[in-house]
Amino acid sequence: MKSWIGEYGRVVVAAIVVCALLLFLGSSSRQGVLGMLAAAAPGSSLGEMDSYDMLKGLSKRADPSLSVTVKKLECGKEYDLLGEKEFYVKSENADGESLPVSITKLTAPDGNNLEHSVDPHRFCPKQRGVYQITYQTKENYQGSYTREVTKQYRFVVD
Repeated sequence: MKSWIGEYGRVVVAAIVVCALLLFLGSSSRQGVLGMLAAAAPGSSLGEMDSYDMLKGLSKRADPSLSVTVKKLECGKEYDLLGEKEFYVKSENADGESLPVSITKLTAPDGNNLEHSVDPHRFCPKQRGVYQITYQTKENYQGSYTREVTKQYRFVVD
């Protein structure tokens, strides 16, 4: 017996430990790992009603406002298309905070697109006629809710 325990004792002890671990890990009772995981409640998650209220509040949120007052410009003078001095560009979200405004399209009277070749802060019209400009503002609310407003305006250059 002593020689058998000396020969196979480690294997028997390892087999007993492995069986105990398998019973502990595979058990669906409260003392097993699966039972412990099922009983553990997450502390910081939204419930069904919480997310419903949040989504309901987001759907009622007003779109950002974008207002531009366009006036007649003179050919050869420099203007800031995004500034408040000449164009009175103003954008706000539903909370009254100002939002950044960008120009997505600027078309000359002859039909050429100028938005990539012109600095909107230092715009100097070289042609007389009616220019078309598209302003855009975006609001990123709570990291995942994005609304954008795009408005198109025309202004005359003499």
